[in-house]
Order: sequence, then C-alpha cells, then structure tokens
Amino acid sequence: MLLTFDLDQSSLLSAPRGGAKAVYVAKWGLPSVLRLECWRGKNRATFTDPVITFMVKDAIENAESLVTINEWTADSTGYTAVLSFNTVAFNEAIGTAKKLDTVCEIQIQAEEGDFVSQTVPLSVLRPVITGDEGTPLAQPDPEQWLDARSPRFDKTAVLNGEEQAQLISNFGFGDSVTRNVGTTAGTVAAGDDSRFSDARTPLAHTHSAADIADLGDAATRNVGTAAGTVAAGDDVRFTFQGITGTLYGNAIVFVDPSGTDLQRGAALVAAYEAAKLLTPNGLALSAFNRAAVSIPPGNYKLTATLTLDGEFVDLIASVPAKPSPRREFDVDNIGESNPIDFSTYRPGFTVVYSETDYVSTITQLADNVKLYGFTVAHLGLGVGFLSENLFLDALDWGALLIGPGCDNATSLYQDMYFWSACSTFATCGGVRAYESFSGTWIGCVSNSASFRCGYGDKIAPTAVFSAKMYDCMAGPFSFVGDYPTEARKPFYSIDPSTRFERCVCIGYSFDGVEGACGFAGCNITGISIPAGVVFLECVAGNTSFGIGNTINGTFIRCRGGAGCFGSTNSDPSTSGTFAGYAEDCFAGSGSFGGNQSGYGGKCTGTLVRCTVTGNELPMSLEGATIRDSRITTITSGINAVELLDSTSVISNSDIIVFQGSTGVPIYAATAKSVAAYHCRMNNASNDANGLGGNVTNLVPTPYNVVSDHVQ
Repeated sequence: MLLTFDLDQSSLLSAPRGGAKAVYVAKWGLPSVLRLECWRGKNRATFTDPVITFMVKDAIENAESLVTINEWTADSTGYTAVLSFNTVAFNEAIGTAKKLDTVCEIQIQAEEGDFVSQTVPLSVLRPVITGDEGTPLAQPDPEQWLDARSPRFDKTAVLNGEEQAQLISNFGFGDSVTRNVGTTAGTVAAGDDSRFSDARTPLAHTHSAADIADLGDAATRNVGTAAGTVAAGDDVRFTFQGITGTLYGNAIVFVDPSGTDLQRGAALVAAYEAAKLLTPNGLALSAFNRAAVSIPPGNYKLTATLTLDGEFVDLIASVPAKPSPRREFDVDNIGESNPIDFSTYRPGFTVVYSETDYVSTITQLADNVKLYGFTVAHLGLGVGFLSENLFLDALDWGALLIGPGCDNATSLYQDMYFWSACSTFATCGGVRAYESFSGTWIGCVSNSASFRCGYGDKIAPTAVFSAKMYDCMAGPFSFVGDYPTEARKPFYSIDPSTRFERCVCIGYSFDGVEGACGFAGCNITGISIPAGVVFLECVAGNTSFGIGNTINGTFIRCRGGAGCFGSTNSDPSTSGTFAGYAEDCFAGSGSFGGNQSGYGGKCTGTLVRCTVTGNELPMSLEGATIRDSRITTITSGINAVELLDSTSVISNSDIIVFQGSTGVPIYAATAKSVAAYHCRMNNASNDANGLGGNVTNLVPTPYNVVSDHVQ
C-alpha cells in the first residue's frame, strides 16, 4: 500500500506532485508492505529520525486505534513498514462483514520541527483468512474460496515437459518464461543490463554502400587516372614534374610561372600543346567540353609566334585583370589629339609578349577559342610589309592576328589588352585579321590600328567584319578598317549583324594623321555601313562612323568629331551619304552627309535630337527628316541647309548661320519646297522668314521664329 503525503498541503494524495486527495482501499489478509513517500513541491522530502505513526480506526469519532504502526525503515526515497490488519481489535470490529469502512491517520514528527497529520477514509475488504492476532483461521466453505470443480495443483508436484509446454501455451507465454537472466545465448537480459547503454563500443561489422545514405560517389571509385576513378594523394599530376614544369588537370593545364621570361614563355607554349591533347570528362574537346591553359601572373616572352590552332582550347589568366587606359576626354573638343592615352604601354599582371620583328605574338587559326584577362603585346620596333594577295603574310606582325581561313565568329575575347609598338597603321596593330574579323569582344583595349581587317589594296577579297563589341576601346584607325581602294571596295563589307555598344575609338596623332578615323572611318575614305548595324553610346574622333560612302545603320547617343557619319572628305570620287537613323548624337563640322572640301555629300536619313556644330559648308538634304536637332554654320556667307529636293521635313530645330552675313538658314539653288515648322532660325535682317528665295514652305502656318537674336 503506497501513501503519498504532501507536506505543503498536509494531505495524503492519490498521486505525487499535485494529485487529488486520496481514498484508500485495502485487503485484510496476510501482512503486506506499507510504503510512505513525502513530497514538498515537486521534490521528495526525507527527515532525520522522524516519528511516523500510522493508525487504522473505526469510522466512529474518537474511536480507538484498531491497527497501529510506528516502526519504519528509511531509504533514499521514503519509508517502509509491515502492514497487517490481523489484530484482535480489528477482527472484532469487522466480524463477519465483507467490508469495514474505517479511517487511516498518518502523523509525522521530524526533528526539524515539522508536525503534520492527516486522516482519510479507508475501506478494508474482508480477507480470505482470519484468526487470532498473527494466526490464520481454518479455510471457509469451498464455495466461498474456490469453485470445487476448478483444477488444483500440488505445489510439490513436478510437471513433465508436455505439461510445462501446455501450461505455457495456456497462459500465452513466450519461450522467455523458462529462461534465466544472463548475458549468454539462451538467457534473457536484465532490465538494467549495461549493454543497453549508447556508450558501448561497436563491434567490428560491415555495411554495403547502399546502406549509407550520405555516401558520395567518390567512395565507390577506384584510384586511377582515367575517367570514373579518383586520383591518389601522390598523383604526379599534382606536382610540377612535367618536362616543362607544367601542372596538368582533367580540363586545365596550369603554366609553370617559375624561371625567367623566356622560360615562362616556353612553358606557356608547352602547356598549350598539352592542353590540345586533353579529353575532359573522357570526351573529345567540343564547344561544351573545353580545355584551358591557366596562365599565372608574370611575363611570358615568346621568340616565335604562338599559333592557336586547337579548337576549344582557351587561354585564361589565373588572375584576370581589366585593362585601364586613361578614359577622360573633352566631349566639346572631341576631335582634338590626346583625349585618351592609348599611346602609353600599360600592361596588366599577366603579359604574353614578343620582341621579334616581323612575326606576330599570337596568331589564331582555330575558329572557337576564348582569351580572358591578360595582355598580349608586341614590343619590336621594325616595320612589316604587305602581301600582294592577302592583307598580311608571314612577315607581317602585331599583338594578335586572326589568321587566314579562321572564322572566329564563335570566339570570345574578354578583358584583354593588346598593344603593338609598330609605327605604321598600314602594316601592323594591336589586333588585326587576315581576312574576316568576327567574334564577341567584351571590355578589350588596344592601341592604334586594331579590331579591323586590311588596308588599301591589301584587303582580302572575302573580308567581312561581323564582330559584336561591348565596352571596348582603341586608338585611331580602329574598329572595322579604312581606305579600301576602288578595286577592293566591293570585297570588304560589314555584316548587318555587327554591333558596337559603349565602344571608344579616339586618340592621338598617329602616322601623321590627327584624330581617330574609327568605326569604318578614314582620313580619305572608309567602309559603307549597311542597315542593321547598331552603334550604341559609342565615341570617336574626327572622320569616323563611315566617310566617303553610304552610311545606314542605327546610331544612339553616339559622339564624333568633324567629318563623321557619312561625311565627304578630300576625294571627289567618294562622296558620303548619311541614310541611317541617329538619335541623341553629336558631331562636328561636315558630319551626317555634310562635306568638308566641297565635293558633295548629302543627308537622306533621320536625325532626332542631334547636333551638328561648326559647319563650314552647307549641309545638303534630300528626303531627310530633322527633328528636335541643331545645325550651325560658322563661316560667313555660307547657308546652313541646302535642299536637293522637295521632300525633306525640318521640325522643332535650330538652324543657325553666321549672324549678319548673307547666309540663309534654309536655301535652295533652284525652286524647292520644304516642310519646316516650329523652328528657330537667325539672321532675320538678311532673310525675314529664314528661307531663301527659291524655297517654299509646305506648312501654311509654320510658327517658326526668325530673329537676329536667335543663337
């Protein structure tokens, strides 16, 4: 019988730590164990030498005790006593009744001074055996004790095996009922068996790989050098043990950076030859399964041309660096010399260079390669010469040459710096092409005569420029090329898919010529620009964006110097025409189909929010649209605009001549018409409506402002 006493409440409870008050039921029979546990809050409480009295009394008030117990054995969690109801007083009280309702009282007196007492109901069921105190009585009538028909077992009898099995089966026991407690086979483990602890040392055992959920696939591979294996820790490919000190990988060859410039150059050549033999992932090289040569920072000197003839083998700087020439320039004097310093050699961390005259540093013959993040320079000072059949032959040179038969449309060049010490644009440059120039170029920089095909009559018969160029910069005579002779003009073209974004071609005096001559420009004649070609936020110096040819294409937020966008220069046989679309563009004298030497030229395209400033000769219009733009002439007695037909439209624009001269804002040599409205024109004292005597305005109420004060 378990008693739970709450010292805080002085109450016997049905359960420890907050149970309800107890109602006890006991059987009156042989002696049993009486257990007392005391609690204070949520913790067990024990005392030093307490006096504990347990009494069972009749339910009558102030009744005498029928059973008294005051001998207890203490342990770490409570107190234990022997309980027996078989006393004379209790036997008399219960008589022959089946149950006696009593009360039990518990008293606890501790040395610490705690005294608690509690009385609760106790129902005592009639026992099977009664008698004098401590003595059992004779067995009652069998009908009261056990059905006479029930089987009876002799305690001294020994069951045979069949009987034991039947008994176990009848009770539904398992075979553990007949086993002893132990640690060997054929025994059962005790509940506190130490082997149930997680601190056990596991015995040697095995698992299949499938049993381990987070096992990587490397664990199931053999050590080797082929695809599908893993490399050993001492694999020789992890050390500089090749004959050139080159480090090899599955898809990358790392160049040994030790030694002199010449030794590093030789290591680079050897690394490239090794990379061509790689089979990454166990497959042949392809556009999506490439090999690479990783070039650590340092200078790599070549004595012969490094020929890139392996498809899908890339050259990549281990520490890529963006080229950084000085970019500041005066947009209001964009044709002046020295706005950007391309003339000074500014190598990066990783430099591949040659000092050998008449050979290029690198020649590309493979169609699909990638160059990333390093400098290619040629520091020789000799002069090459031109082949009669191709633009460049084996004795021509520069930093990078796109060789004969190379279609580099799928190649990528990013953050590359090209520089050549050559002194003439006719024979060499930073980047040149034998025949065609293509590929994607991002963030690349070169000095003069770069990113172009040939020159003069040395342009290859099949030459085409079709590159996509983004954020690139170069010195004069760069981007596309210039001056094809009349015999070569039909053979050199710009593909309509060509695109330039945020590119700069502007620089210094080079080979006796001031300005840039970039983007199909020249100081004599450039290359035609077809419709479809796009120039976005590009900047160039004088005589750029096509000259002496028909210029179509789209120009957005571009800036040029004098003689740009289809100008006519000094060759009377090559007049220029601007037939494209320009928006938010700025150019100097003689631009957008204007002329600088009186040899003709015209504008047939569209200008929106554009400025043409400083004209010295009239700007001729034929079917042109000029909107929200400004055209100024600075020469006394020169007209600003001259009409060649009657289909041009000029609106919301400033048309300005030299004030006080005989110049007319809109002029025609013979009778012509124009739709001019909402324009601002000057020199009203010379011509009140801003139109020459041969010009008729097709707009009845044009709302033009003509005044001597318009500037």
